[in-house]
Amino acid sequence: MEYTYKNCGVDIDLANATVEDIKNILNLKADGDFAGMIEHPLLEDFCLCATTDGVGSKILPLLKTKDYDGIANDLVAMNFNDIACVGAVPLLFLDYIAINSLDKNICIEIIKALKKKLSFYSCPLVGGEIAELKRIIQPNSLDISGFALGMVQKSKILGAKNIEKGDILIGLKSNGIHTNGYSLINQLVEDNLLLLEEVMSPCQIYLKEILELNKQGLIKACANITGGGIFDNLKRIIKKGLDVEVFKENIPKTAIFDKITSIIGEDEAFKVFNMGVGMIIVAKEENFDRIKQIAKVHQPFKMGVVR
Repeated sequence: MEYTYKNCGVDIDLANATVEDIKNILNLKADGDFAGMIEHPLLEDFCLCATTDGVGSKILPLLKTKDYDGIANDLVAMNFNDIACVGAVPLLFLDYIAINSLDKNICIEIIKALKKKLSFYSCPLVGGEIAELKRIIQPNSLDISGFALGMVQKSKILGAKNIEKGDILIGLKSNGIHTNGYSLINQLVEDNLLLLEEVMSPCQIYLKEILELNKQGLIKACANITGGGIFDNLKRIIKKGLDVEVFKENIPKTAIFDKITSIIGEDEAFKVFNMGVGMIIVAKEENFDRIKQIAKVHQPFKMGVVR
């Protein structure tokens, strides 16, 4: 078997084309690529921002290991890292659990863990939905999604419109695979090519550091490196007339991505995974030292330039 994301049931190219068609239908602005944004007459100086995302196929090993804290962490991360990309502060969160047959104990443990994780960001869990879907969800399994609503001052919106020639790309390190590519990862684990403990690190949440950097006016845009890897997600914040040069040699080597690359090849690995970079910041080069200090927990490094 050739180990590719597509062979495991996920067609990234088709997904990207579908998203582009949806954006055209909805007439979405490029600057809202990682989070939907609207203006409202009652909020003269602010925009409302919203995201929705889930844990994907990583839910299977997380349930298997009863890692309810991991489910909560990754659900919050997938939404808050997107909302951070436009510079928004999260105001509230909702969840949706689709389950084969209601397991009260599992659902309660997930909600308790979710509330605890959100409280660290002063964001309330205001509601949600649990749906029993016997004909859709497999026995002893569930799917979970989250929805975040945030707000950003119009003068502080991060995005493509702010980027100029000569700006630099700054990578923030990931904590491993994060929460994307698990249709492929689960297959590699099943075939004994990877160990489960190698692929279960929780997703990093970059929100607090991104908001502080934005507050101090040090950054221009961010790309959350999720499905599609580094290059597809960078495309979402680079406007026409500009391009980026990525210094792949500057990306810190990590054992898990070296191992994955040895199995599936470098091209496929970079197409699917974050390869050690969880978030990319675009900023003026003169701000790099201050960015390194504020976001030092994520070990910032120069990884490219805007041409």
